Amino acid sequence: MFLTAQSIIFSIGHRRRMKPIENSRVCVKTATKLKKHPPKKVPIFGRIRVIGQGDETTKMNKPVGYLTKYPDGVAGDRGLYYNYILAANGLFIEAEAPFITARVPVACCDIRGLGKLEPRISLTYGSIPHRFWDLALDAFLAEPHKERYVAVTAKDGYHFYVPVQDQKEAEVVYQVGESVVLELHSHAHMGAFFSLKDNTDEQGFKLFAVVGKLNTVAPVVRFRVGVYGYFMELEWKDVFDGSLTGAVEFEDIREEVIPENDISDSPERCGRRVDPVCGRLWGHGFFDF
Repeated sequence: MFLTAQSIIFSIGHRRRMKPIENSRVCVKTATKLKKHPPKKVPIFGRIRVIGQGDETTKMNKPVGYLTKYPDGVAGDRGLYYNYILAANGLFIEAEAPFITARVPVACCDIRGLGKLEPRISLTYGSIPHRFWDLALDAFLAEPHKERYVAVTAKDGYHFYVPVQDQKEAEVVYQVGESVVLELHSHAHMGAFFSLKDNTDEQGFKLFAVVGKLNTVAPVVRFRVGVYGYFMELEWKDVFDGSLTGAVEFEDIREEVIPENDISDSPERCGRRVDPVCGRLWGHGFFDF
């Protein structure tokens, strides 16, 4: 069990509130320099081709990059932490960490004359093995009346992480581990939905899951990826290998009794799997334009 903590998270109203530990080490995600790619196959976090120049140049002077995707390439300066990319089908954000790379929509719209991009997610070690889901669900079902937190870390492979925690019916206090790629928390008897508090707390770069309806024969699970405050809903197959067992996906949040000010998203939100403009793709490796 890992006890190294970056922060302690407090829950208010069935969700956690993050408070940094004094003098704790801040995890800074840096971009990894890639080998030179052939023309028209230039990854965001490799070298950026500047339209009108014969050679590729590397730009890493700014914390945030602002890029434009043209039909024949991409122009602009990339950032150290993440990039905004303007494309024919909207605005995207893309970031890379040692164990995950993702591109998700920020806003969908049609912009004439630019090239199109697709949302994508890539896990360095591939799909998370099914056994980690079994461990998480068993932990939640062992105490179905309380909230609980578990995680999957990614350092030299995947590892299951269960921190010391203080559980209550509508809150959980625990220590956050390092190199966490997937956070899972339960909602006890409540539905599986991401609240506004979730959006506020989950401002990092990783995968998230919430499991609810633990008092029923079919608990519900929902997944999403978060890129520094921007979210995109995922499916089971985007996160784990094999087939989902012991639970179901895609609970209709419109049938849930949820406080009106606590609903964070809807099926019409840009970047969701049903969105026809942005679309969504999953794969391994770095992204090519």
